[in-house]
Amino acid sequence: MLKNLFEKVYIKRLCAFFSGGLVPFAFSPFDFYFFSIFSLSILFYLWSKTKTARESFILGYLFGFAMFGIGVNWLHISIELFGNMHLILSLLITYLFIAFLAMYPALCGYIAIKYFKSSLFVCMPILWVISEWLRGWIFTGFPWLNIGTSQTDSILINFAPIIGDYGISLIVCIISITILKIIFYKNRQRFISLSLLIIIFLSSLVLNKINWTKNNGASLNVALVQGAIPQEIKWQPDQDEKSYDIYKRLSEPFWSSDLIIWPETAISSKYHLANNFIEEIDRKQKNSNASFMTGIINEDTSTNAYFNSILLVDNNHHFYNKNHLVPFGEYLPLKDKLNRLVDRTALRKRPLRSKEVMTFIDTIEYKNLPWSSIHNDYLTTFDKWIHNHKLIEFHGLDKFETRKVTLGVTHAINDLHMLNPGRVVIFDGEFFYHEKVIPNIKIKSINELQDGDVLLISTPFCGEGYNVHPHMTDILATCLAKNIPVHIDAAWYPCSRDVHFNVDHPAIHSVNFSLSKAYGISEHRCGIQYSRQPAGGHIDYMNDEDSHPAINNMYTGIKCMNKFGVDYFWNKHKEHYNTIINECTNLVPSPAIHVAFSTDDNGKIIRAVPTKTAIEYLDSISQN
Repeated sequence: MLKNLFEKVYIKRLCAFFSGGLVPFAFSPFDFYFFSIFSLSILFYLWSKTKTARESFILGYLFGFAMFGIGVNWLHISIELFGNMHLILSLLITYLFIAFLAMYPALCGYIAIKYFKSSLFVCMPILWVISEWLRGWIFTGFPWLNIGTSQTDSILINFAPIIGDYGISLIVCIISITILKIIFYKNRQRFISLSLLIIIFLSSLVLNKINWTKNNGASLNVALVQGAIPQEIKWQPDQDEKSYDIYKRLSEPFWSSDLIIWPETAISSKYHLANNFIEEIDRKQKNSNASFMTGIINEDTSTNAYFNSILLVDNNHHFYNKNHLVPFGEYLPLKDKLNRLVDRTALRKRPLRSKEVMTFIDTIEYKNLPWSSIHNDYLTTFDKWIHNHKLIEFHGLDKFETRKVTLGVTHAINDLHMLNPGRVVIFDGEFFYHEKVIPNIKIKSINELQDGDVLLISTPFCGEGYNVHPHMTDILATCLAKNIPVHIDAAWYPCSRDVHFNVDHPAIHSVNFSLSKAYGISEHRCGIQYSRQPAGGHIDYMNDEDSHPAINNMYTGIKCMNKFGVDYFWNKHKEHYNTIINECTNLVPSPAIHVAFSTDDNGKIIRAVPTKTAIEYLDSISQN
């Protein structure tokens, strides 16, 4: 009866799906390494009892879909959080990628039954390893969940020095088949299979006794430094210096070592933009004579190509650029096709990038920059730049007596949180980054505001309409009555039009601007804060002549503001923007060049969508 039940197609398919779902649990952090052997035994048995290549394809596909569906479902986080895509779109792309990966075990089963039916148990291990090898190369390679890797904590790891990861995968497949033969075959087949298992086991014990390494000269004292900075924080533009300070502090006791190693992208800035960090590392390396190695982003400025690289500092600088990039993690397969989809569906907003701006920045020389004159010139130029806006106007900035340098608006916001821990309040629909990094941040409505709150609000308001908040008059009146200081994030100021606002209201304590969205130079972190009075204390270190980590940023900002002006993106892309609006259905303009509004068939606004990729695409066409 049990045998008859197992002959049913849906039972076979259910078993294939279930066994595939067990495979990820053979890997860390679960480490049930025997699950991979057990799962392959089930799959191979199902294939051996399958009469058609079509059915073996289906069984293999179900196995692979469950295996990769559980094992690499994390991809959507990378795509959404760091790839500028909406959650639904990131889930869709992840689903399609999993569906693609499931083709490998599916084709393995199809070919085995179609062409090697008579020698099935011989060819299945070989075909499986070939499929893993191909998966490690196509689309630059995605070697996640290779069966051999699951045996890191098993006795089979002793084979690794000889046959490597793929060799262990082959052995796992062989063991899976021998188990089948021991269970389902009799006499000679069972004896041979049992003998093979014993040989594998004894061989592993022998290999374990061999010392595969030997001393070659003097020992090397190596310090491995791990800052453990979360990915969602690490790539924030204002985090570079903070991350570097963490690694510098952790490494300080180890400069007497022979080699100090930092992890992948420990320095998240591009190499040619990390002068301050690299120069300090050079000094420490020369003083200690210790070699230094770190992950860093290297850029070929002639082609705008980026590389995930290793930098070795040992009196000279040596680079190794990674060749096999992780699909969707380090590069986007079929980028041109997917970008068109992103234009219409992604919710997250990012600055446009201009090749013209980036090329210009590459020509800037940062030599002998006098802090005092650069600092004063920066504040004067920024003030003039803001007041030169022809499409938008803020009145009353002259009433704010204090101006200071910030590393973009995000720096000013971080200071606000430091000075007012647990008190900062935002409205729903904006400040995604801060909502992620500060989980306890308060999201309130106007009616929920109370004494003790500190209100942070964007103008133009990102949560609704990209203009002044429709209830701004009531908000300011409420805040004034309840003694709630209001701080304005005006990062979208240079990229907007038809916005007019008087900031000279007693409830408003500061107004903050940046160049990030103006020119797409968020990595250079150029900002300015207008405030009623100085914050005081250590919070003003950016404006202290004795500590000037942003002098290169300031100089870059001065050069860009003088070169391009405040209306740069609107002047450059307005024709493209209009083209996008006209050519795309259910799309209407917004006050921000980065953003359009999607509408339903009745013209009602549904949400804001970025126009970044579409503008860049049309711009590339016009250049060609």
